Formats: sequence, C-alpha cells, structure tokens
Amino acid sequence: MKTLVKISLLLLVVAIIFSACGPKQQPNLTPDSTDNTKSKVPEWFLDKPKNDDNYFYAVATATSRDLQQAINKSKQEARAELSNTLEIYIKAKSDKFDRETGLNQNSTLKQEWTNVSRNVTANVLKGTEEDKKDVVEEERVWRAYILMTLPVGAAAQELFHQLNENDALKVHLEASEAFMELEEEVEKYEANK
Repeated sequence: MKTLVKISLLLLVVAIIFSACGPKQQPNLTPDSTDNTKSKVPEWFLDKPKNDDNYFYAVATATSRDLQQAINKSKQEARAELSNTLEIYIKAKSDKFDRETGLNQNSTLKQEWTNVSRNVTANVLKGTEEDKKDVVEEERVWRAYILMTLPVGAAAQELFHQLNENDALKVHLEASEAFMELEEEVEKYEANK
C-alpha cells in the first residue's frame, strides 16, 4: 500500500512537472479587430494624403511579436506600394515619349527605355522616407502603422539622369515636350531642396 501511494505521488509530481513544461500558446499574429484595436488606428492611416506634384504617399501596417520587425515589415509593404506608384508614373512618361517620338517603333530604343525604367525604380526607392509612424500593442503582438513618402522630383531627377546617361535615348527624346516637362520637374525639385 505504501508503495502504491509513493508511486501515485511520484506520478502526480511528474505530471505536474510535465504540464508546466508543455508548449506555451504562441501569440496570434493576426488578431481579430476589436473596438479597442479600431480606435487605435491613426487618422492619417485611414485618410492617406493624395499623391500630388511633390510627393507620392503610401501607408501600410504589419504585425510581429518583435517591435522592430513589425516596423520593418510595414515599411517594406509601404515601399512596395510606392514602387507600384512609381512604375505607373514612369509608364505614363514612357507612353508620352512614345506618342511624341515614335519610340515604340524602334525596338532597340524601346529596350533601352525598359532598362532605364528598371534602374530608376530600383534607385529611387532608396529615397523613400518615413513620414509618420504609430505603434500599438495588441494581445502580446506589436502592430506598426507607417506613412512613407517619395518625392516626385527625386523620381523625375533619377529618370532625367538615366536618360542623360543613355546617348541613344537622349538624342531621340530631347526635343520632345515630355522631356522638357521632365526637365521642369527636376528643376522645381532641386529648387525646393
């Protein structure tokens, strides 16, 4: 009988120890929205500034158990949105150059333009800036809200620089109205620096 009691106590102690060592519940990285969560969303996030002649804007949010990771993820999401906006901007410039110069009829020049566009997008995104940031904690998880900006002039300046580096495109585009507009955007940007 004593042995049975000792074994029972031993099993109880072992069960308690193992239950304390069991896996801890991980925080949910995508918690459901609550009224409290919704009230913490910054107004500027819900009412993002409109893109204008001076800046492109993007907002993003991300969660992580690590505060810095939440911030980094939200910045990356915002940069991805700015990249899409920048590609649309460059595409609009390209279409205008095409119409004015017949660029799309020359496959060599068209390929050169494509390369310039890729370089501009890659280089200009380095100039993105964090305009606003709010961080809140939600059920052991950090949520970062970010507003990123990209100066339109920086995009125009890089496009202008890349076009000037490419002699074939420069000669073909220099006389176009679109090139002159681009040059004006660069001058305005440099004057406002």
